[in-house]
Amino acid sequence: SGLIDNLSIARGVLNIGSLTKTPGRFIDDVGKPSEIVQKIQDSFFYQNFSYVIKSETPISNWKTQVLENNHAAGFALFGQLQLTGGKDVSGRKIGTEFTKQVNINNYSNVNQITSFGAAQPIYTDFNNTEVLFRKKRLTSSEEILTSIVKKLDNVSDRFNGIDKQFPITVEGEQVIVNQNQLMITINGVIQAPGDSYQVVGGNLVFSEAPRPASKVNYRIIEVTPTPIYRINLYSGQAGIPNYGIFPTLGQQIQGENSDAFATVIDSGTNHLDVINITGGPFELNEEIVRGTLFSALVQSVDLLNTDTIFQFGESITNLEGDTAIIEETNLVDGVISDRLVVSKTSGTAKFETGIFDLKLNEFIYSASSKIAGQITFISPYVDPVTSDIVTELEINPGSTFYGLLFERLVSITNPNVILDDISKSSITPTELYNDEERINAD
Repeated sequence: SGLIDNLSIARGVLNIGSLTKTPGRFIDDVGKPSEIVQKIQDSFFYQNFSYVIKSETPISNWKTQVLENNHAAGFALFGQLQLTGGKDVSGRKIGTEFTKQVNINNYSNVNQITSFGAAQPIYTDFNNTEVLFRKKRLTSSEEILTSIVKKLDNVSDRFNGIDKQFPITVEGEQVIVNQNQLMITINGVIQAPGDSYQVVGGNLVFSEAPRPASKVNYRIIEVTPTPIYRINLYSGQAGIPNYGIFPTLGQQIQGENSDAFATVIDSGTNHLDVINITGGPFELNEEIVRGTLFSALVQSVDLLNTDTIFQFGESITNLEGDTAIIEETNLVDGVISDRLVVSKTSGTAKFETGIFDLKLNEFIYSASSKIAGQITFISPYVDPVTSDIVTELEINPGSTFYGLLFERLVSITNPNVILDDISKSSITPTELYNDEERINAD
């Protein structure tokens, strides 16, 4: 016992800025203490979807019968075992009471729930597979639903500076999602859905191609020289000849009379350099065409005497426009061979995009040394000193990719959608970067 000498009440004002704009009025009776249907709850024991059975009979005697016959799916059942007794001590009766509370059904089978609005939220420690999200109204437990977060497969190894579209997969399985279900980061920066990327079908389409790694690919190839023919042209008309649009590398021309075909590798003011003449030789003075875009008359067809030694550092191109740089020529110790060492650089300021795409049996052309040939052999480069296979040398790493898929439980009564802009959210998924653990398990 004691005597209160003084009583001081601390008062303060806490200003909390609103996170969302409200209509400025009550939309229902939720949160009004004067309403009889309102209760203070903890979303576990004290909630709208839990009930407790109090009995002096041991819980083990009736638990199974209640669960099998009376329990409603989606509700949390608690049991209280009460022990009471008394004893007279010095003329005073002392009452004792012991209550043991047990959560009988601490989880629900989702397959048995007809309305997710009545489902009990699952509260667990963060385990890389479950994250709890809150809706705009947090006044009743049925509006707090569990969401499952899964990690998207990494597609950064596909970044080549050209492709913008990549499949959306989780552990190799294709998934169909909306863009508001994703959180995508490039180089650790969260991308804005709709602006930085879109979801088209089962693919993630970026507004611009992610930057690839700066790397150099090396290959050993063998090239068999191919003869080059020069077709000298004239128009048959007075004045400056007008042939139309000259064909470019890899395009074909056709002789109107001879029905001969040839593949163009180079051109000049009044000539075409071609390879692979088929269907017969071109006839003098016949018209050669490429559709309706090019037309000229054949003045002569001459076999060119070209070099057989490639130049160090020059570029070779196939008929599709793919290029590579010569790192070792076909002249070794004064002996000419068909062997070349070539490279393809990408992800640098000079060579921003591209992959090594020269294939076996393709024809290549060097505009510098004027040599054409067919690739007859391709293999990885082998270091002559260490005998190590060197197929690729990475200079700098490319863009990093990280994606999360938010799989939400669907409810008609309480639509469980992302209300906030996830691109402006701040998270630190440090545990999720461990690829050794299977984090997408149910």
